[in-house]
Amino acid sequence: MLFVILPFGKKAKEFRQAKEDLENGRLEEARKKFRRLKQPQGLVDIGREYLRQNRYRRALELFEEGGNSAGMREVAEKFLEMGNYGEWERAAHRLTDPVPKETYVRVGCHFFNEGDLKSAEKAFLSAENHEWLHHLAEAYLQRNDLSNAVRLYRRLDAAADLDAVAETYLETQKLDLAEKLFTETGNDAGRQRVAEERRRRASDEP
Repeated sequence: MLFVILPFGKKAKEFRQAKEDLENGRLEEARKKFRRLKQPQGLVDIGREYLRQNRYRRALELFEEGGNSAGMREVAEKFLEMGNYGEWERAAHRLTDPVPKETYVRVGCHFFNEGDLKSAEKAFLSAENHEWLHHLAEAYLQRNDLSNAVRLYRRLDAAADLDAVAETYLETQKLDLAEKLFTETGNDAGRQRVAEERRRRASDEP
């Protein structure tokens, strides 16, 4: 009888000690005890304290160890609010691997609306969403970031859009770039206009 009760008493004492450690901010000591006792709720409680302290990576570890997916999602959302795509993606992969494409689209839209086009692009590429990648290329154009717009249009095999960018290059006298795009899209008329502009500029030179 004594042999059965004694270990239980020791566990109860260690459990109280673990709670005291948690209450007094000795989180790693509490973690060790709760882990030995196989008390997942205790680990989750430690995760909540780390979350309150904005120590998100550590909170994520504790929520994962405690099997608390709601806490893990909360941490992932914190990374999203912070604009940290890399940490968000790592947290999302720990929740579910592979991450659903619709989740990537949601996150991409978040970064797109925040004006973080680089992070939005990473998400839309992971989602393999051509519609949003096209919107993204247009956003690059609005920022006059033609090189990134061209890079995405090439990926989307959007010849008409590449021709439109070539027209912009031609209008701004970036003839080499215009000729390169017109050649790439097979636009012989565009190449001819570039040649004519070169001849015109040569004739204007003293």
